[in-house]
Amino acid sequence: MNDEARKARKKLRVQGVLDNVPQQGPQTVHFDIANGCNVRCTTCWHHSPHLEAAHVPTIAWKRRTMSFEAYRKIMDDLLELGGLEQIILSGMGDPSLNRELPEMVQYAHQNGIGVTIITNLLAVDLPRLLSTGGELNLLVSICGVTQASWDAFHDGPLGGGFPKLLKQLE
Repeated sequence: MNDEARKARKKLRVQGVLDNVPQQGPQTVHFDIANGCNVRCTTCWHHSPHLEAAHVPTIAWKRRTMSFEAYRKIMDDLLELGGLEQIILSGMGDPSLNRELPEMVQYAHQNGIGVTIITNLLAVDLPRLLSTGGELNLLVSICGVTQASWDAFHDGPLGGGFPKLLKQLE
């Protein structure tokens, strides 16, 4: 999208606020697409090994993901409203644990929408995501710059997690 089109959309958004009547849909939408996680960060609200028993989510909750069909329906509604430029894909865990993540990214890119993924990067299929051809931003949670600090933050070693992270970052 060029600067002129971006300015026109911004003007419509402001006019909608001034008139108290929306002129178009949102610019950015955040989707939580997965509850499960493949690490156990000590500071996490949902997956920390230090949670009190009453606050530990159930296995059924951790397995929940947004289906591509539900995502597509929401995206189609947003596209019909107009104005959507960017989506954010994350979750209560890591979005890469949703097996339909690549299809979600592809669908956004096919419709000219940029994608930001908030992830620990360990399970991301980078070649597949990078082949979608659209704007893709990865916000990566690194949580340790040495093996020892990474292991400490995740309450112990996690089967090659830190080396996998380094490989993905390359």
